[in-house]
Amino acid sequence: DRPAGGVDTAHPARSWTCHCSHGRRHRHLAGPGVFPNIVAYADGFARMVDVVGINHVGLGTDQLGLPGGSAMPSYADLPQLAAALRAKFSPEETARLLGGNYRRVFQACLGG
Repeated sequence: DRPAGGVDTAHPARSWTCHCSHGRRHRHLAGPGVFPNIVAYADGFARMVDVVGINHVGLGTDQLGLPGGSAMPSYADLPQLAAALRAKFSPEETARLLGGNYRRVFQACLGG
C-alpha cells in the first residue's frame, strides 16, 4: 500500500518536489499529521527507500520545532524509531538511515 512514485495520492498537498544529490526529481511526504506515530514515520522511511534507494535516505536533524508537531518530538524517542526501522530493514541498513548516510555525504563534502 505504498504511494506510486513517492506521491501521497490521497493527500497531494502534503507532498513537495525536490532535487536531491542523486539528480532524480521526486516527491517527499511533508506536512503536519503525515506521520502520526513512530511506526508511521518508519513506514515513511520505507516509502522513500523504495523511491530513491537506501543510500539516499536519512534522519534529518530538524526534529525539534517542526510546525504541527512531530512523530518523534524528542531525540529520547530515537530508540523507538530504531526498533521500528529494524522491523523493516537490516541492522546495516538501519545504521545507514540513522546517521551512516549523513556521515558518508558529510565526509565526501569535506573531501575525506
